[in-house]
Amino acid sequence: MASWHNCSLLVLLALLLAGCGPRPVTGGTGGTIRIGGAPMSEVQVTVHQPVGSGWEAVGFGVAATNGSFELVTSGAAGPLALAPGTYRCTLESVGAPLAIAPQYTEPGTTPLEIAWPTSDGRLTIDIPAQRTLR
Repeated sequence: MASWHNCSLLVLLALLLAGCGPRPVTGGTGGTIRIGGAPMSEVQVTVHQPVGSGWEAVGFGVAATNGSFELVTSGAAGPLALAPGTYRCTLESVGAPLAIAPQYTEPGTTPLEIAWPTSDGRLTIDIPAQRTLR
């Protein structure tokens, strides 16, 4: 009887532990970032909306190797589905060091402005050439 009880406790413990731990947030507005036509990776794209005379971050996404990302809320608490409007995107290196020009790191100066929704339903960020980031 003790062995059945111990076995049941182990199974219960395994089931509880299987449900624990962080899970990636998915389901937010999707996008792609490219530079000179090639996908960028290890770059965080932060999306800002206009608030008063400034800009407020509403969410971000981190580009995978193919340049794709999905937006999550600023606290990464859940997926971010963008509402219609105008947004500015800033960039930050999150992997191997990437030199990003200061203009791309601030919502007040970034040239990356997007009117949402787009015709294809994705945020597409195309930076003309590598030299624009340095």
